[in-house]
Amino acid sequence: MLFLEEDDAGRPGYLAMMSGFRQSMEKSLPGMVAVYSENLDLARFSNPDYPDQISQWFRQKYQGKEIDVVISFGITSTELAKQFREEFWPSARILQIRGDMQEGPLPEAAPHLALLEVTLDVAGTLDAARALMPKAARLVVVVGAKSAYAGMNEFILSEASAAAERHGLTMETLAGLSFDETRRRLSLLPRDVIVLYGSISMDGEGRAFIPRDALADLSRSSGAPIFGLSETFMDHGMTGGAVLRMEELGREFGGMTAEALMAPDGKAPASRQSRAYGTMFDWRELQRFGLSQRMLPAGAEIRFAPQSIWETHRNTVLAGSTLLVAQSGLIIALIIQSRRRNMAEQKVLLQRDQIAHVGRVSALGQLAASIAHELNQPLGAILHNVGAADRLLQKADPDITELRAIIADIRADDSRAGTVIERMRALLTRHPMEFTAVDLKELLHEAADLLRYEALRRSVELKVATAPDLASVRGDRVHLLQMVINLALNSIDALDGNPDGRVVMQAHPDATGNRIILRIRDNAQGIPKTIRASLFEPFHTTKPAGMGMGLAICQTIAEAHDGILGVESSGPEGTCFSCSLHPAPSPAPA
Repeated sequence: MLFLEEDDAGRPGYLAMMSGFRQSMEKSLPGMVAVYSENLDLARFSNPDYPDQISQWFRQKYQGKEIDVVISFGITSTELAKQFREEFWPSARILQIRGDMQEGPLPEAAPHLALLEVTLDVAGTLDAARALMPKAARLVVVVGAKSAYAGMNEFILSEASAAAERHGLTMETLAGLSFDETRRRLSLLPRDVIVLYGSISMDGEGRAFIPRDALADLSRSSGAPIFGLSETFMDHGMTGGAVLRMEELGREFGGMTAEALMAPDGKAPASRQSRAYGTMFDWRELQRFGLSQRMLPAGAEIRFAPQSIWETHRNTVLAGSTLLVAQSGLIIALIIQSRRRNMAEQKVLLQRDQIAHVGRVSALGQLAASIAHELNQPLGAILHNVGAADRLLQKADPDITELRAIIADIRADDSRAGTVIERMRALLTRHPMEFTAVDLKELLHEAADLLRYEALRRSVELKVATAPDLASVRGDRVHLLQMVINLALNSIDALDGNPDGRVVMQAHPDATGNRIILRIRDNAQGIPKTIRASLFEPFHTTKPAGMGMGLAICQTIAEAHDGILGVESSGPEGTCFSCSLHPAPSPAPA
């Protein structure tokens, strides 16, 4: 195929169109098409003999060369194509891209000839400009002294005049001026004027320009936004418009050419109207002139807007978002796990308190005889003193001093009985652990009082041995008392039937002075090696009627006090259980 271009083939619009054309042909007929191109450049060479000279050159160059399709741009190139077809390529199809603005008659209808008609959408561009600038009152149209295509300037001015009248705009024309004068006049315009740029290929002084580069220069000086008609003007100072998309035009024409090549010899496809149009705007120019995007026509394309972080760093955002979601999921899972663990710990603590309470009730059951003995003594003394007081009162002159002594004894015995009952109530009451300063020496003596009758009943010697000036420990008084009673009862049970049995409850600071060691020591036969490993496991017992919970409860109480209940020695000489406790913090000085 042969391209005949009337204007400069190096124009950006022409190059964009050829790029789209070649893409289309490579897709439709890959590797099957050879393209020849001739740049006639008729706009810059107006010598009357120039077309005849071109004809002579073509005869020498293309005579005998088989051409299937001739593509022409413009009236003169179409006439040359028809002439050469008659001479050299009688079976060739002629395809012409022709603008509505071009003057001259349409070629006669022929099977070998097809037109792709192109229209510059001046009205659409000015409609969009008016929508963006509703307060504008003036329209300035800029065109060169001579257009690359005959009739193009006249077409633009005519269309602009009709649109200006429709929108109530006063129209001014900058046509055929020197480039410097055009630039100067544009620099004086206020911002609220609409400027329509047609094209400047040549100015009034005969200087040639590339229309796109001329626009870029004019835009830098213009005080008003400039609207245009070609996509190639984007990124060169054009604010926007309803533009002809040159690359899309090339693809469209490529499809039409492929139809011609696959048709029978001498048969061209049907003529058609181009649809390669689009409305687009430059975001930077809109910002420069303070034009709102909300006023743009529906479906308008905005180019060169700053890309969002999603557009510029999509993979990074996706990776970061994935990581954030994963971290959030992990945090939520950890929070749920932490809540479940806290609930489980609370449940365990509640169960521990319940088990400890059951253990205390069980221990009090074992101490029932001791408790009864402890209560019988003060109650018996009270009864004896009441009898004595009654006898004194029967006398005519009772001894008041003696009565007062009896009343004091009754009060003391009552207090003693009340203390026993209060100790029982404290052990029987369920409550959560409350850590306070506990006098360990006093606690051991209280345990000895509760255990004394049980020890005497079984002929076991019960002693308390503590260091002088023993510091208080940090702990829960009731639970520590339960631990001591359980361990001492175990020792008393182990000594049952031993006439020389002895249980010693001790409390002394350790070598560092940082902990206080509580020991319950006996001289029984010790713990067999076979059961030492499972000694603190729940429900493990060697007693016929035991529940197997005593030592497990004691271990739990020790751990709650940040200690470990252990067996320091166990053999023929006896057994010693020990637990280290924290001293209570010293009170702040007053």
